Amino acid sequence: LGIDAVGAAGGGVEAALGVLEGVVEGIAEAQEQARHAGFFHLLLPLLDREAAPGDVRDNALLALRACVHGNAAAVQAAVDAGLVAVVAAQLDDGPESEVALLAVQALMSLGLRELHAQEAAVRRTDGRAGTRVAALRSVWSTRL
Repeated sequence: LGIDAVGAAGGGVEAALGVLEGVVEGIAEAQEQARHAGFFHLLLPLLDREAAPGDVRDNALLALRACVHGNAAAVQAAVDAGLVAVVAAQLDDGPESEVALLAVQALMSLGLRELHAQEAAVRRTDGRAGTRVAALRSVWSTRL
């Protein structure tokens, strides 16, 4: 899926991600099929803040959570695909945004369950003078 297709078919992509979320949630076989199909690499352009609409990014984060929930191999595949940094970038939308809350929850699903673990991961991606870490802390303190 090219990023041009995301913009042109955002509603269809959003709907497909919603269906995927419902199908794979808690079903190890479906999670494994998504992992083997390279789903985590396909998420990268869908989480591109510059190109993907917010609703697509929201649903991509929900689908990510569903695909890794309770599945260590899927978590590792998502981490290996570079999704921690891409998910952390969603915090740039600000702590009050829906995508920031979903990003924090996705980081939890990726094995970063404590604030200190998320801070360490986000700090490695924060080229904005600490604004991502500040947004992360705000989400934790006000929305979780």
